[in-house]
Amino acid sequence: MKNKDYYVYGLIDTRDNEIFYVGKGNGSRYKSHLSGKFQKGDTSGKYFLIRDILDSGFEVKSEILFPYLDEESSLELEKILIYKLGRKILLEGNLTNIVPGGKWKPGDSIFYEENFNVDFNLDKLDFVSKERFLSIKQKSTFPYRNIKTIYKYDYYGNLILESSLEGFFEKWELENEKFNILRLLLEEDLPIFGLNYVYTKTPLKNILFTISTIISSSSYTFKTQNSLLNMKTLLESLISFDSKEEEYFKDKLKEVENILGKGNPKY
Repeated sequence: MKNKDYYVYGLIDTRDNEIFYVGKGNGSRYKSHLSGKFQKGDTSGKYFLIRDILDSGFEVKSEILFPYLDEESSLELEKILIYKLGRKILLEGNLTNIVPGGKWKPGDSIFYEENFNVDFNLDKLDFVSKERFLSIKQKSTFPYRNIKTIYKYDYYGNLILESSLEGFFEKWELENEKFNILRLLLEEDLPIFGLNYVYTKTPLKNILFTISTIISSSSYTFKTQNSLLNMKTLLESLISFDSKEEEYFKDKLKEVENILGKGNPKY
């Protein structure tokens, strides 16, 4: 007979009673996230939200959602719940989870397969847990599935990388920069200017035309002031005494400086 000491738990924001993190464990694992030992020095989205809730004068509830499970079932159910509620960092939903849960390990894909099965054997649950499982409706969406290829260029228009979405995250490199790039690509049709590179969903034909289009586009919104500062640095680096485009770049540089100088850029 399998050991049924495992469970699936959730962290709940008592301001709106919404689950914002899903995990599995046994023993006192479900309480660990609220321990000062675990929170000290943590910079993840989960702990920023925990601190925000506490600073607002509310409590974070840590609740066992599905008790009396064997480990295999707890892993399966954890993954299904994360899928149904969706991860905020990938614009799927509101959970602060980063990886898809279950048997995930570094090197595995962070994305769910398109035909992911959300069915679970309800015979493994008691009556109360069955009712709870059936009450949790799918809220997640997967907008990134529309991105087939990500192109990465240097500031001179040279192609550095052409990759599938899976390939972009192929290694255990889940640094915030990549998630930010993905989020911006989902929110914008125009190229995204990073600190050292330009990222697009479609091939970049001409760096000059791209700069001109972005600066003059009334629909483009700079998500952070750094986007403008990065473009300013780019334009400054492209200006050279023997360049035929020197005046062009100088004019575009003035436009960016004017936006920055207004103190209220579009971002």
